[in-house]
Amino acid sequence: MFMGYVDGNVFSRYDSDTRMAVPRADWVKGAVDPQFWERNTQIGKSNQQNNRVSLDILRGRYNQSGSECGLGQAPWGKRAPP
Repeated sequence: MFMGYVDGNVFSRYDSDTRMAVPRADWVKGAVDPQFWERNTQIGKSNQQNNRVSLDILRGRYNQSGSECGLGQAPWGKRAPP
């Protein structure tokens, strides 16, 4: 899952179960073109696959069981000028 924030408020979300990026705020639904959601869905799918591969590598290097890892976070995006 990844989430997009503006001023501390969630405006979009990628769900790894549905494998789709969706709007989470009413104002964003009509503010961006439909391709925005398709691009973010593709980015989410790619990140999901890359994270899965990275976790598999880490499990192998640290001799961990197949249990799931807890949480990973990374900031992404651009800060708007004042």
